[in-house]
Amino acid sequence: RDSSKVGVITVDFDETLSHYAEWGKLPIKTITIGHYHCILSKEYMGHQHSNSEWISNIKPDYIACIGNISKDILIKQGVPPNKLITGANLRQSKQTENFSEKKNSDQILVLLSLVDESNIEILNKIYLNNSFITDEMKLKLIVKPHPMMKIKEVLQSLKWTELPIGWKWAENNLDKELNKSYCCIAMDTAAVFDAINKDNIVISIKSDLRIMENYLDVFSNKYPLTRSISQNEIVSKIRDIFQIKSEQYKNEFSKIKYELIEGTNITNVKNLKTFIPNT
Repeated sequence: RDSSKVGVITVDFDETLSHYAEWGKLPIKTITIGHYHCILSKEYMGHQHSNSEWISNIKPDYIACIGNISKDILIKQGVPPNKLITGANLRQSKQTENFSEKKNSDQILVLLSLVDESNIEILNKIYLNNSFITDEMKLKLIVKPHPMMKIKEVLQSLKWTELPIGWKWAENNLDKELNKSYCCIAMDTAAVFDAINKDNIVISIKSDLRIMENYLDVFSNKYPLTRSISQNEIVSKIRDIFQIKSEQYKNEFSKIKYELIEGTNITNVKNLKTFIPNT
């Protein structure tokens, strides 16, 4: 391939659409590839498409996704199948296929996002149930900020000077914290898929402000335990996960993990090469 004759540009699928239009005007033949790097909520409007959109230059020539599971999602949301290529899953490393017999540890990991209002919501809603979680259930709450969000910024947004008594900031990277935890509470973050790959049960908290807070909603019709819950349901949800229906939750989330592994590609040379289509 003569790089002086063909330019290949790979960007995040969420890039400003006007960029695609500008690249289409370059003096050399240019192929633009949008990268769908993780599964998002089915409510995310940026990934809902009409057929007519694909006639213009505002759309990329191809969209590289992480496997058949994301390919199927995008087709349902209006992406023409001939525009899709499946590449490597760069976010998660390959995990064992079986949901491990992880003991019900007493640690709950709170996964924060890069969205301020979502962090404010989830932490406040957990705090309103804090007496049940930390006093009655004797569970530890570990808060894991998004890697691009500083602890100081999170506290300032909440107008807190420190975390409530009994809560702690995560001291390790995400993988290590997920290995130690049994359950995660999340809102508005794709880290829920990392959690499931590490054999965690996930509680998605419903937002009062946003409609795409639950990234697991792509599974909600098939797996009802992934549906987001209100603040008033947190007590019963945690009791079910740790006491009453623990086996039911393990079984359902093991099926989701299996689908994720089967539907996403590993990172190897072959899958990485698909990011650059033949020209």
